[in-house]
Amino acid sequence: LDAELLAEVEQLYYRADNQSERAMALRLLLDHGKADQAQLAQQHFYQHWQQDQQMLEFWLAVQAGCKQVSLVDVQALLQSLSFDASNPNMMRSLLGQFAANSNFHLEPQANYAFLAQQVLLIDGKNPQMAARLVTALTRWRRVVEPYQGLMLAQLKNLAQQPLSNDLYEVVSKALEGAPA
Repeated sequence: LDAELLAEVEQLYYRADNQSERAMALRLLLDHGKADQAQLAQQHFYQHWQQDQQMLEFWLAVQAGCKQVSLVDVQALLQSLSFDASNPNMMRSLLGQFAANSNFHLEPQANYAFLAQQVLLIDGKNPQMAARLVTALTRWRRVVEPYQGLMLAQLKNLAQQPLSNDLYEVVSKALEGAPA
């Protein structure tokens, strides 16, 4: 977006009188705005909506889904005071959105290992959520090397761990017919 359009988006963000407009403007600022512009809007949104659980989940999802997100950003959000690891919607908003982001594949070894680690941590508390999140790695057949091999390696590592029935079913099914 050019500078003039970004200025209009920023104005829309701050003068919006409904959540939909403000949320869309935030998404555009995070994806296309200058770093300071995006950070100010992000902080403003959080300050305004931190007491609203659904908006906080949206805030996490927007950040995890933006074009500039990295593993470091996601790890920082996991450690933030606003993140509740016992809340499945927050897990889905942050981890699910990050795993669906194309940036997830920019540092595949680190990102895939991170997701597998998180899936293992979640499995003990919420097997259904763990099974849902691991699907990002089960799509290994749809990608090319080196991504395919890295995803497959994480699935094989997971298969060696004690897993809930839900997670075991998804992982074992994903490994059917995989090369040894």
